[in-house]
Amino acid sequence: MRVIHVCVGSSCFLKGSYRILDTFTSLARQFDLEQEVSIVGAFCMERCQHGVSVTIDDTVYSVPDPTAARVLFGNLFLGESESTS
Repeated sequence: MRVIHVCVGSSCFLKGSYRILDTFTSLARQFDLEQEVSIVGAFCMERCQHGVSVTIDDTVYSVPDPTAARVLFGNLFLGESESTS
């Protein structure tokens, strides 16, 4: 199982981490990947100056909004190749 860790520390919370969590959860349901992808909250990843911190497969991403979360999910879990800008 692949795990998506979304920071829910103070800074990321203020930047909308719960919207990012909800987006990943909805996408996993939509594409019937709930048995393959686990989405969990995590505490500070010490990247507070960036967008919401998300760790997938030992790589940390800065995800500024739900649209970027959809693109990242598509790239990593659905084989889409749209830019995450």
